[in-house]
Amino acid sequence: MTALVAFFAHGLRANNTTVHAALDAGVPVITNWDEGTPHDLRRVTHDYRTDLAPVLPRPSVSPYTWDRLLKELGCASGPSAAVA
Repeated sequence: MTALVAFFAHGLRANNTTVHAALDAGVPVITNWDEGTPHDLRRVTHDYRTDLAPVLPRPSVSPYTWDRLLKELGCASGPSAAVA
């Protein structure tokens, strides 16, 4: 997952072109807000202090593991096999 993480001394402002470019590309933006952050930007960005749940990846089980790769390559698996 790709996201833009951008922090500002006084919070996100409407004139930040990097944030607008990320939003136009569909990339989630994690930033910091303050009282000067426009409400329309608050609706489409995530404040790192309060609003990360929709952005952070959820744990998932992947079929692609090191053990599977080693097995398919015909190698022994496990920590001792890597040293031998």
